[in-house]
Amino acid sequence: MASAPDNSSQLIDNFIDLIWLEKGLSTNTLSAYRQDLTSFNKWLGDTKIKSVSKADLLDYLSFRFNEGYNSRSTARALSSLRAFYNYLTVEHNLLENPTAKIDSPKLGHSLPKVLSEEDVELFVKNCHPIIFKD
Repeated sequence: MASAPDNSSQLIDNFIDLIWLEKGLSTNTLSAYRQDLTSFNKWLGDTKIKSVSKADLLDYLSFRFNEGYNSRSTARALSSLRAFYNYLTVEHNLLENPTAKIDSPKLGHSLPKVLSEEDVELFVKNCHPIIFKD
């Protein structure tokens, strides 16, 4: 195991490198992880990323809600944070994972798109019957 960096940015870089090597994630996925973690790190200000509590994470999720982020992007950010804190727990001997027991935001389900009456009539008009022969 490598020596444990104290710098939050270095921890994020090491994590991104590790998941790239171990999971072979796409560039877009790695970029999303990096963006989520960097945004959280900026929000923390002077607080070290390894000293974050569950209360800090709940405050961050509340901040995102108040800033108008949708539940899907907040759920993705929480997923990134979970993966990162799992990494810190295993690789950097973090004693407690602050993301444990934090529920993901509820994701709404979109309603199916429906055809207009005109579209249905056009569809029926253009259907050709299938004739089966014995």
